[in-house]
Amino acid sequence: MSAQSVLAAHAEAVPLAWRVGAVSVPLASAVGVLGYPGFDPALEALSEALARGRLAPPEAPFVDATGGPGAVLAYARVRGGPSGCLLTSSAAARRVALALGVATDEVRAGFAWDLAVGSIAEAWWRAPLDRGWSRALAELDGWARALTPSGRLVAVWHKDEGGKRAERAASQRFAHVEVVNRSGGWRVVTLRGPLAEVPAPDVWRDWQGPDGPMRTMVGTFAGERLDAGTRALLQALGADGAAAFEGARVLDLGCGSGVLSLRALRLGAREVVALDDDLAAVRSSEAVLAGEAAGGAAGGAARVAWSDLTLDATDVAGMDVVLMNPPFHVGRRVVGALSEAFVAAAEATLRPDGRVWLVANAALPFERLLSSWRGPSDVTPAGVRSYRVYAAARP
Repeated sequence: MSAQSVLAAHAEAVPLAWRVGAVSVPLASAVGVLGYPGFDPALEALSEALARGRLAPPEAPFVDATGGPGAVLAYARVRGGPSGCLLTSSAAARRVALALGVATDEVRAGFAWDLAVGSIAEAWWRAPLDRGWSRALAELDGWARALTPSGRLVAVWHKDEGGKRAERAASQRFAHVEVVNRSGGWRVVTLRGPLAEVPAPDVWRDWQGPDGPMRTMVGTFAGERLDAGTRALLQALGADGAAAFEGARVLDLGCGSGVLSLRALRLGAREVVALDDDLAAVRSSEAVLAGEAAGGAAGGAARVAWSDLTLDATDVAGMDVVLMNPPFHVGRRVVGALSEAFVAAAEATLRPDGRVWLVANAALPFERLLSSWRGPSDVTPAGVRSYRVYAAARP
């Protein structure tokens, strides 16, 4: 398949029907959406609780923060229930929600801690325990502050990801915590009576990166220390690729904390575009690159985009270099199509003779995916065993 065909398949919204008892709720998914190619299993736990009458449907204007493109929002509409909005930190989920017909003003990019205190009557929340305890706890604090005194939070989490720990934390933030359904390890919990003394969560982490101070938001990939894969890629760049960055336009695909973008600027790039599906990563990269600009350590321009590889090609056409440490999980699920889409995005955005440097788990098929590229080479530093670093020129 051509790069454009792969990216078109990546962007396609696949229709699905979520069943809640006798009710069929039209939904969709796409590569990069939690649960793809089907549903997030957390939704099955919610549907069971609703169908068995253990959980009341949305009772008031509500926020759907279940991690996907708005399953509860769609359910409420089918039933003729109260109005709601989608709160999401995933660009892919936002794109699919809009494709389903959710109005732009009903989709909000952000997190629970962004909401005004006492502004929400009801929320449905899939706890992001796969992104770490700090992220989940910060969101729980955000909900405790955002709910009205009579508000309801419907939470769903898995016992093997720290669900019982989450329930203990919830009991310190809400007067009433009740597990209303258990299914396949998933626990559906209602929380009422937010306690007034819950402080604002500390959502930022400051740490020392390889090129200076880093400031990252909780839940960002490798957000508090350099991961081994990125370390290997930085080492390879120092040995083989530094000259390619002087005066170059660089695209950082899946930018995470912004550490690769920062290195590109330090190596003399004249422009860096950092892109990520995760809003926490986008805010982290913005913070790091803004700090770099304020410090005057690098002269290149930098911008950050919230996108799941569907950024308008004219914004990133003709790049000289693409850097990436591409993800291969969405939540806990391995999604092989992500690897192919990242390589296709690199090909679609590079100029002729432009080069990609990437690092990936050694078990992933990037050697095959790069087989049509010119001069693909394994530039993995000596002693690195679990990862492979590749450099190649656009085919």
